[in-house]
Amino acid sequence: IAHILAGYARADVDASAVAAYLCSCALDFPASSFKPQLIGMICRSIVELGIAPQQDALLSRMSQAAQTIQCTVAAHTAPATVNEFSARDIAAIASSFGAARKRDEMLFWHLSAVGQQLPLDAWAPRDLAGIAEAYQALGLKDPSFFGYITRASLIIPPDQYTPAEASVLLTALARAGIRDPLAFGQLTLACDREADAMIFTSSPGTEQREWVSGGTRPKEILQKVQDAGRDGGSLWLPGEGDAHLDGLFSGSSVPDDELVRSIVDITNEESDEVGA
Repeated sequence: IAHILAGYARADVDASAVAAYLCSCALDFPASSFKPQLIGMICRSIVELGIAPQQDALLSRMSQAAQTIQCTVAAHTAPATVNEFSARDIAAIASSFGAARKRDEMLFWHLSAVGQQLPLDAWAPRDLAGIAEAYQALGLKDPSFFGYITRASLIIPPDQYTPAEASVLLTALARAGIRDPLAFGQLTLACDREADAMIFTSSPGTEQREWVSGGTRPKEILQKVQDAGRDGGSLWLPGEGDAHLDGLFSGSSVPDDELVRSIVDITNEESDEVGA
C-alpha cells in the first residue's frame, strides 16, 4: 500500500479514487503492522496527493503506529536508527503532519524523544529543515529538541545546505527563541547566495521571529530595520555590537560607513536586545 501510494504521488495522474481505496485498506491493518519507513511514506504520499484533509483517520492511525513501534531489529549505523527510526523517517512523518496542519502533540513529543537519541551526524540538512519547519507550522514548542537541532546543524558544513534549507532552518530556530551565534553565522553563510544580510526582527506583542534579506540593495535593509524600529520591534544581529555589523553583508553589497552607522544607531536606540 505504501509503495503504491508513493508511486501514484510521483505520477502525474488523477489518482484520488484509487488512493482513497488504498487508504481505506490501510485502516484495516493494526497499528503494529507499520514500520517507520512505511509510516513516513504513507503520510508523505497522502499529502502530495492532496487528500490529507479527507484522511484524518489514517493520519491518526499512522500517529498511533509511530508511537507503538515494536523494535524487531538491532539498531543500525548506516543510516543510524533508534527503535527502527532514522532521521529521514522522523523528518518525513513530522513534515507530513506539518503540511497537513494536523497538530498531534503526543506524536511530536515521541518523535522528539526518539530523534534526540540519534547521533548528531545522523541528520541531513533537508531533514533538519523539514522537522524544524513542521514544529513552527503547528506552533509546537520544544526547547530541548530545538537545542539538539541547533547542535546538529553545526555538524554540517555550510556548503552542504541549499540556500532554501538554510533559510528555512534559520527562520525556524529564530522563531523558536534560539540565539546561537555559531549556528546563526554558519547558516547565514549557507544563505549568502540568496541573502547579503540576515537581520532578525520581532513584532511587538508576538514571539514570531523572521529574517530580513537585503538582496543586493543594502538601503532596502536599512529601510526594513527602520520600519521594525518604528513599530517597536526588536532586532537580533548575528554578532554582538557594531564590531560585527560588517559581517552581515557579503559580496558586492557592503554598505558605506554612513549606512553601517545608521544601522548601529537604530539598533542602539530601538532595540531591547542586540546580539545573537
